[in-house]
Amino acid sequence: RTPSRTSRTPPNVFSQPLVPIGTAIAVTVLTLMATRFGHTGDHAAVLWIANAVAAGMWLRTGRGLTFDLSFGGLMACGLAAGIFLAGHAPMDVAMLALANLAEIFVAVLLVRRLAPGLRIVSVATGIRVLAALLLASVAAAVSGAVCLNLVFDLPLTAGAPLWFVGHALGLVIVTPLILAVDRKVLADLR
Repeated sequence: RTPSRTSRTPPNVFSQPLVPIGTAIAVTVLTLMATRFGHTGDHAAVLWIANAVAAGMWLRTGRGLTFDLSFGGLMACGLAAGIFLAGHAPMDVAMLALANLAEIFVAVLLVRRLAPGLRIVSVATGIRVLAALLLASVAAAVSGAVCLNLVFDLPLTAGAPLWFVGHALGLVIVTPLILAVDRKVLADLR
């Protein structure tokens, strides 16, 4: 039985290999830039865009267990490479990369659950996407605060708000932009 033209099959993991690889490289560069140049005196990044780009592109490019595992693995490598290139010890790299990957994964799961169409075409959908991203940032602030405490000896009460604000700003600004831009929007801009 052949599928009809109207049926949608999930994209092959490697159908567009440059998208996940390019995203991993972008995540590496953004992670390196945030950890080297965009942090406070307490070593917490003021604006963390790497997770937002990873979550947005993950949501935009595909779904399914194989795709999620592959894309998540590439994002973990991108995060780890950026943190390592910023000069952190291997154990710190593993801890910080896992905390960031958990935030990305929770953001992807919550957005898929609260806004299943992934198209921001109404105010209600936009609010659901923003709520999902904020919830992911709140959940990640706990693990992030523990990481900041272990890596930089930053008190938990100071680390959680720093992590939340920097990551929530990135997720709330960048991820909806990635989800909102499509071919029609790009054609309208020309």
